[in-house]
Amino acid sequence: MERLGYLPERPSPYNPDGLPIGFVATRDPTTKQQWFGLTCAACHTGQIKYQGHIARVDGGPTLADFNGFLDEVLAALQATVKDDVKFQRFAQRVLDSKTGDTEVNRLRTSLNSQIAFLSDRIRLNHPPYPAGHGRVDAFGNIFNEVFVRDLNIPENKVPPSAPVSYPFLWDTPQHDVVQWNGAAPNAGIGPLLRNIGEVLGVFGNVTVDHRPSLVRGLKSAINVRNLSKLEGWLHDLWSPQWPEQILPQIDSAQAARGKVHYDRYCVSCHAPIKRNDPRRRVNAVMTRVAVLGTDPTMAQNAAQRITKTGVLEGTREMIIVGNHLGPVEPGTKVGPVVAAGVALGQPLQVLQAIKAGMQRYHRARKAQPFDPLSYKARSLNGIWATAPYLHNGSVPNLWQLLQPVSGRDKVFYVGSYEFDPKHVGSLSTAETNGFRFDTQLPGNSNAGHEYGTHELTDEQRWELIEYLKTL
Repeated sequence: MERLGYLPERPSPYNPDGLPIGFVATRDPTTKQQWFGLTCAACHTGQIKYQGHIARVDGGPTLADFNGFLDEVLAALQATVKDDVKFQRFAQRVLDSKTGDTEVNRLRTSLNSQIAFLSDRIRLNHPPYPAGHGRVDAFGNIFNEVFVRDLNIPENKVPPSAPVSYPFLWDTPQHDVVQWNGAAPNAGIGPLLRNIGEVLGVFGNVTVDHRPSLVRGLKSAINVRNLSKLEGWLHDLWSPQWPEQILPQIDSAQAARGKVHYDRYCVSCHAPIKRNDPRRRVNAVMTRVAVLGTDPTMAQNAAQRITKTGVLEGTREMIIVGNHLGPVEPGTKVGPVVAAGVALGQPLQVLQAIKAGMQRYHRARKAQPFDPLSYKARSLNGIWATAPYLHNGSVPNLWQLLQPVSGRDKVFYVGSYEFDPKHVGSLSTAETNGFRFDTQLPGNSNAGHEYGTHELTDEQRWELIEYLKTL
């Protein structure tokens, strides 16, 4: 698990099985079947290591290899079912003393079924090039799972070709829009739809066999109540501060000089916010890809994805408001319909709140004034703990981000949590089993975001980095 970038944890009252952070065992409320899966924490918990010390970063981006993990789980399952000795050992542990022929055969059938499911999922979401550590094409996975598997329309498949870094979660509820391309308004039911979509993109299931309506939602095993609790906890998740008890102390004089450069080159897009102000708000600055110059693939894929709507044809955009869906629609319209249908499939007492939230969300979407081929300027609180940089993780550290594109590495490695406090990034190499990141592959460009890079001297870059450590 460490090699794959996930974070092992010892057993505790809250984690009796000693599973890695974000891995849980849960029970399907309808079938009573016990399942093993992931929570938000698996992808949104970071870590830094420095001179033998370890610090966890709650809400930070993981450096895990999600696609590699699925590949290796599948290989392990296949090896288990093919090797009789291995399978018998597996059956004894799973079935305990109930190892009669009937139980063992039932287990083998169940295991083969799960292998088939996971094989199909991997084939459906196989990227043209490996995403590696710390990245996944979340939109591509969600769209394929919903538009192909849940709508049962195979021709809706599109290879997920735009892996992006896992975003940090602090200050998320305080944003007006979220996602790298700002596609998800945070108004009304927006946060719940976002979280439902994330679950559907991993292993959540939904049955889309009719048009959802206010009185009849979609059947799903997703626990919307728990998703609401998780979102509520984010309101109290503050950005991490540079841990001077572990890392070298910040040079306050140098940081003060760096603030001058920040105010000149950065503040117009990355306005500072008070990290612990409960009333803080983040109004994202959206910049067109053509101006920003960074890799356009993620924004293009999201904006240009269209899908056959199947059974959803004729449904309103937000089920109770908006235009009716035609036979073919943009994916950004259809995805929220399915997520809203899941929300409406919950107990009746929440329907009024959901209805009001849908209306606010619909108004917010209609009011979006920016070009969809844009990226969001992230707030920079805790930026020191979120390498690699740019939306697609194509720049390994802050020092290189402040260089012109010509001065940035074309190839580097990612995957190690060993921290580089000088350049502010991770220390990954081929020897540490790092993933070889080639910026010349499609979707991996490290171009763009050259604000101030041609004007700053090296001394001024170090000063600016020192200030960024204080945020």
